[in-house]
Amino acid sequence: MPAAQDVLARATWTLHRVDPAAEADATHGVAATPGEDVLPGEEVPSREGDLAAWAAVLTQGVPARVPGTVTGALRDALGEHAVDQILRSGAPDAVWEYRTSLTTAGGPHRFTSTGVATVARLLAAGEEVHASDTAFLPWDVTVELPPGRCDITLRLLPLSTVPVPRKPRARWLSPLVPDRSVRWRRTPLVGSIDWPGARPVIGPWGGLSARPVSALDAALPQAPGTDDEAAAARGTEPVIGPWGGPRARPVGAPHVTLRDEPGPGDDAASAPAAARALPAEPFAVRTLVDEHGDGVVGVRCAVADLLRGREAARVRVEVAAVGDTADAPVSCEQEVSTADADSDGCITLRLTVPRPQLWWPHGMGRQSRYTVRVRAAGAEHTATVGFRTVEAEPRDAEHRGLALTINRIPLFVRGAVWTGADPYEVAASPECVRAVLARLRDAGTTMVRIPGTGCYEREEFHRACDELGILVWQDVALGPLDPPDEPIWRAGLRAEVGALASRLAAHPSTAVLSGGTEVIQAPVLAGRPAEQWTPPVLVRDIPTAVGEVGADVVVVPSSPCSDADLDAARHAQEAARQRAHRLWFPSLPAAGGREGGRAPSRGATPITAVVAAQGTTSGTAASRGPGPSGGTAPAVAARANSADRVPTAQAAASSVERPACSPVDAADGVCHYFGVGAYGRPVEDAVTRGVRFAAESLAFAVPPEPAVVRAQFGTDAPLDGTGSAHAWRQGLAHDPGAGWTFEDTTRLYVHRLFLDRDSDPDAGLARPARPAPQGAPADHGARLDLERAALAHVFQRTFAQWRAATSACRGALVLSAMSTAPGAGWGVLDVTGRPTAAWYGMRRACAPVALCFVPAGGDGLPLHVFNDAAHPLTATVRLTVATVRGGCQAPLEVPVEVPAHGEYTLRADLADGTFRDLDHAYGFGERAYEAVSAVLLDDAGRVLARDTHLSGGPRRDAPGDPDLAARWERAEDGAWRVAVTATGLARFVALDLPASGAFSAGEAVAEDGYVHVLPGETAHLPVRGAVTAAVRRDARVRALGAMPVVVEGG
Repeated sequence: MPAAQDVLARATWTLHRVDPAAEADATHGVAATPGEDVLPGEEVPSREGDLAAWAAVLTQGVPARVPGTVTGALRDALGEHAVDQILRSGAPDAVWEYRTSLTTAGGPHRFTSTGVATVARLLAAGEEVHASDTAFLPWDVTVELPPGRCDITLRLLPLSTVPVPRKPRARWLSPLVPDRSVRWRRTPLVGSIDWPGARPVIGPWGGLSARPVSALDAALPQAPGTDDEAAAARGTEPVIGPWGGPRARPVGAPHVTLRDEPGPGDDAASAPAAARALPAEPFAVRTLVDEHGDGVVGVRCAVADLLRGREAARVRVEVAAVGDTADAPVSCEQEVSTADADSDGCITLRLTVPRPQLWWPHGMGRQSRYTVRVRAAGAEHTATVGFRTVEAEPRDAEHRGLALTINRIPLFVRGAVWTGADPYEVAASPECVRAVLARLRDAGTTMVRIPGTGCYEREEFHRACDELGILVWQDVALGPLDPPDEPIWRAGLRAEVGALASRLAAHPSTAVLSGGTEVIQAPVLAGRPAEQWTPPVLVRDIPTAVGEVGADVVVVPSSPCSDADLDAARHAQEAARQRAHRLWFPSLPAAGGREGGRAPSRGATPITAVVAAQGTTSGTAASRGPGPSGGTAPAVAARANSADRVPTAQAAASSVERPACSPVDAADGVCHYFGVGAYGRPVEDAVTRGVRFAAESLAFAVPPEPAVVRAQFGTDAPLDGTGSAHAWRQGLAHDPGAGWTFEDTTRLYVHRLFLDRDSDPDAGLARPARPAPQGAPADHGARLDLERAALAHVFQRTFAQWRAATSACRGALVLSAMSTAPGAGWGVLDVTGRPTAAWYGMRRACAPVALCFVPAGGDGLPLHVFNDAAHPLTATVRLTVATVRGGCQAPLEVPVEVPAHGEYTLRADLADGTFRDLDHAYGFGERAYEAVSAVLLDDAGRVLARDTHLSGGPRRDAPGDPDLAARWERAEDGAWRVAVTATGLARFVALDLPASGAFSAGEAVAEDGYVHVLPGETAHLPVRGAVTAAVRRDARVRALGAMPVVVEGG
């Protein structure tokens, strides 16, 4: 029997504002009487600052979509310029309402949502039937609807509606979040942080559906632990609070009390009663790969849901590969009766899939997925899963920090911190989300991290990551605030984390679940005692909640954190996971635990495919080897086991236990690395600091491409105009309270790379992001060209250093994926979703097959050839050297064999059998070489990758005109590309294509840029998307220090 139809699927929603500001506008002559809703296409006020007119329109209502948020609806209806003004005019007392109506036969209907932000009330036929004060706990509630037409209202109240306890006080404060009450509230922090484009998340970001409930469904038993039982245990009415679970009632039922009355000895704003435990999932799927390489599917169902009123029924489970594959479906049948139910009223069905195709990250293999179908008593449940293992390598004194493996293959993880696909809409359209993710994948991204300062993503995001091969690091929605050590708050958080982990567990892309963003770092940098660094909720509650639902993920207590924190969290997760394993896979060996840092057992999770270890020798292939097979990591720190202790004032300084390392150390645990970036360190610092896994890194103000700047600000040089200068500064990446912006950071590296090569690279480090001295071009457009070139260079060089097998680094995520406001934000994609110079630099170093020079000073000029694929790569490297006298030497071809998931290193300075100081590292006499280029060719002569190194660095004192020329041409596969030639050295060559408005998936975009072209050499810049006649006509090619040229042949 198919699932009941969602009666809200085709509902037409409108958004209304009801607040004191609107009432005040009405008293000043603006009509505020509710009338007919504004329909799509109708005229609405669009004059900037016309708040009175907007208030009238919002009282009447504007079109809205669900899933969606208030900011998205305002943008769509009134324009981007209206959103921030309206939010400021109504804050903090605005009440928003989503309204619709539906016609049904009445009866019970099941309302579900992934989440609604934040203080939300559901009304049916004018009566409140459900209330929730958390943005992150899913809704699943049955409501009795009257027959006929029924108005449905989702009312969103101000956060201040629900008070929070005044005590205990926070042990530390965060400069990011000035509102101290937010630590108690389960709401996205991004709305409370002064970042460019940051706006509050208000509304049904997780959607809202309603399906009629049959008599059989209504009779299904409830899981234990409901509000009524918790309230009965305390002797109070059922309640909800800012950290409690949702509560529902039928139309006409008594109203639910929102707060407890304070009892004897309680604070006036004390916590409510117990949080509601979520019902057991009616259908959930887990997978593992056993010791023989076979896949095992575990399906856990509520027996009552399967039988639907019968005493017994035959259940059929089928697993079939998705897509074009020769794999035959696998199925089994089993008789199930009520006697088979366990104590939770559930049964677990298991099916083995012989030697399934494994799911791999992008570039390492296929993203194989399988559909699981369960049929019983006329009903059907489906889910899409993948088979893969993800683990953290064991740690010991020689191997510190987080290092991940996928299917037992070591990973170098690279990617970005996810900031959403739409700056105005958390619930962005699936098409928009996929387009942004695809653009990140094209830059070589293998992971995105959803930070704890934002909102969770919907299923469409995670399905897209499954399909594109992008791993997901999911932070719990916690930021740099002191999490309350309060039983009810912690119980609510455990329920939230359990629901989140269970929802994500079936997605093969889900790899890491972290306890939040900078929760541990905040007390460290605030100077708090080591006993307060790691709140117990991070190393006990969250890992336990993840383990209890059987999610096959790596748990990180917070980002950043230390090895001791990782070990403590893993210990708690594995203890709970063992119990879950007995429910899901009782007949199989337990999943390999790693208590105390020991190597995993060769039990349920390993697969049989093993890649032979590759040794590292000079000029030969190398593979990033796995960690040690044994050994014991440092014991769980005493502070993690005694996090509840409060240090006494009487303790002598000499008796204080001094930690061996800090949770923010680069080489330990997980770090946020901004040495290269805000702290102005030289690029080499990224390696010498021993960065192991940087969950955030490379924070710069990244300017968009010139065409985007023109479209956003009306000029190539925004700071040279009065109005455009103010708009530009509004979008600059900055931290709240800092006296500098990240544009100062970018300019510092411009100064070092292009303006003063003899400057001390360590000068001015006491003051992060010291503004560069005078000497930059007066024209802002020329300065932006230098900034783009500097960022392309820094991003490529840093990632190439980290990716090399000689580096300790096993992962780095940039801050961030996409800017959130027009102008120079943190994103490698600008606010429209288009690539920036940083994206091009990152792509060259992070592509699955890549070629990168990494200068080693007096140790020559190594060329690294990277191969992520599951098969060896046989290719040829063509080296070409340009001299300062003009022209190039004869190319030299070197055959290379790159192992699977490995690397080959070639010394370019020794490639011809002699030594050539190609990088002018020794500095004897005048520089002899201008540049050296490397092109990687396959057996058919096709270009797989290319890179060019500018000898002695990117600066040239008196660069001549490179005499650029460019023409459109078709590649062998029919795709468009631009062929660029030059008679002199052309540095940082990029293709400018027309841009206007938001980026679309089919828009023409250059796949390569900021390349160097040697004299007489031809470089091809592929272009993907709709290359129309207008695009070809308006395209230009530019190089640093040279005038743009028209691309011929358009």
